[in-house]
Amino acid sequence: MPLTRHLTDGRYNSLRPFALYIIIQGKGRFFMHVRYLNIGNMTSESERAALEMMSPEKRARVLRMANAPARMRSCAGELLARDMLSQISGIRAEDITITVNAQGKPQAPGTGLEFSVSHSGNWVVCITAAVPVGIDTELPRPFNAHVAQRVCGPFELSYISKDPQPRFLRIWTLKEAYGKMTGSGIFINRVIFGDECHNAEFSAFGARFYTLSGPDKNTTSICLLDNSALPNGRT
Repeated sequence: MPLTRHLTDGRYNSLRPFALYIIIQGKGRFFMHVRYLNIGNMTSESERAALEMMSPEKRARVLRMANAPARMRSCAGELLARDMLSQISGIRAEDITITVNAQGKPQAPGTGLEFSVSHSGNWVVCITAAVPVGIDTELPRPFNAHVAQRVCGPFELSYISKDPQPRFLRIWTLKEAYGKMTGSGIFINRVIFGDECHNAEFSAFGARFYTLSGPDKNTTSICLLDNSALPNGRT
């Protein structure tokens, strides 16, 4: 079934992010919550709050970042993820433990939820769900044929050739979302899409895929586990 979009005046304390809530009713009646946050809404106070809630390892890594916008995006992602996990689980944001598994996939044990974070430019996006999920967002950027050749299969390249810039971003974000859902990354256990990539919503590789347009014309793709185990082929 199609996505149902609900625009709201979502906020995190003094933050007033652009919020996009998405309800998906499909196989298994999955529920997903998606929200965007512009780092322009972050303050030094909110940055400090995010740093305080981070694990010592992540805090040290973020503080080593020389690029201020990158540091702010990491802090914004931390606040956004904790706020969303807190709203659904009922656990206070500062009491939520966020860990990283052996594949580098972030987890929030004790909440009963899965989540994924992505960012591009000034925007950070987070998704929460009850099953493994991945999200990726990209602002418009020039088409790079060399990268496309590296990551795309023959059908994908043919699909992209009809309108290279937006179609490549769609394929790229779909692959990234799948890699984040599995924890394998885009170049490991790589997926190659077929003619289903013409659809805004489709099932493949034991997962459900969605693409939507976010703020500032960014392309956002979502991948949600659709079965208890990932099959080797398409569903």
